[in-house]
Amino acid sequence: MKNVIALLFSFVAFSAMAQSNPTEIPPTVVEVDSVFTKEDVYKSLKVYIAESFKNANAAIQMDDLDLGVIIVKGTYENYMKGIFGERNPAGFWHFTAKFEVKDGRYRYSVYDIYLEQAQATTYPDKIYRWDDYRANRLREMIAELQATFGSIPVEATESEDW
Repeated sequence: MKNVIALLFSFVAFSAMAQSNPTEIPPTVVEVDSVFTKEDVYKSLKVYIAESFKNANAAIQMDDLDLGVIIVKGTYENYMKGIFGERNPAGFWHFTAKFEVKDGRYRYSVYDIYLEQAQATTYPDKIYRWDDYRANRLREMIAELQATFGSIPVEATESEDW
């Protein structure tokens, strides 16, 4: 009986931990002005990707205007605060972002988020355990991605006559 109760408590603990530490951003729709066509939104996303990623050609995994889908694999450098306040590299967050476009809106989702930890990593503070720090940093990174992906500027396609 004790084993059954212990097993139930472990499932509850794991499910609570999974809820408090998200590893994806669910699909989020961003409405833009309805005058923008699917092509306008698509091209604006492509411009954003080209300007935001170091090597956009390597980052883009799928790119289809007819389907209105762009899938990007990205890397986000993780830093930890050092003893003297300096930023020390602590590995890389990897993620996959999917953008879907339609007239007047786009939808993004982010998944496959994981941390590739650096070999020699110091703890940011004696109070935090590494797991707590990683979970807090993951939540911060997700909030940053949501803010960024939710506010990509969309512009109308200019005519070829200039």
